Amino acid sequence: MPSSLTFWKWVMIFTVGVLTGLWFGVPDRQERNFDNKTRFHEDAQWIARAVYSESKTFSNYEYIAWTIRNRMASDQYPDDARSVVLQEDQFSAFRNPEKREKLSEMTYPETKNTYFRRAYRIALYALNANYRMNPMKAVRHFYMEDTLKEVHGKEKPHWANAGTLYFENGQTRYYKNVR
Repeated sequence: MPSSLTFWKWVMIFTVGVLTGLWFGVPDRQERNFDNKTRFHEDAQWIARAVYSESKTFSNYEYIAWTIRNRMASDQYPDDARSVVLQEDQFSAFRNPEKREKLSEMTYPETKNTYFRRAYRIALYALNANYRMNPMKAVRHFYMEDTLKEVHGKEKPHWANAGTLYFENGQTRYYKNVR
């Protein structure tokens, strides 16, 4: 009969094995395969720039990063963050040429802005995490209610009528199944 110490040792090994499988399991279709560190670093920079420019609310940072990664994993969008972020009429801060240039110059670790540095770390997490850790796999669109009203004078974007509201976080609305 095994001792209780041996029993708990096996429980621990099993638990670590299960958790490792969840975090670092077999890649599925949605897993990103980065061919080199430069591409990975560039994607992280662009996701961080978009996250930083879209919200100053930390609670939205991860959701915005996953939204971009979801687009990168979709056949309907480019597979690199720069192309996703710079698509026409997608991320509001990048519509203004002056803001776009200023944001494009922000890099980690050179930029000391706390919000940008946190956005970069979250971008790394979203890119590194197993896709099964994604809290919102079907979400590829979001908008911020107050910003949309103030900047564009609209209640909601035209595409919101074609999608399904997935969840709300403060003034931010996240949508899935947008066509």
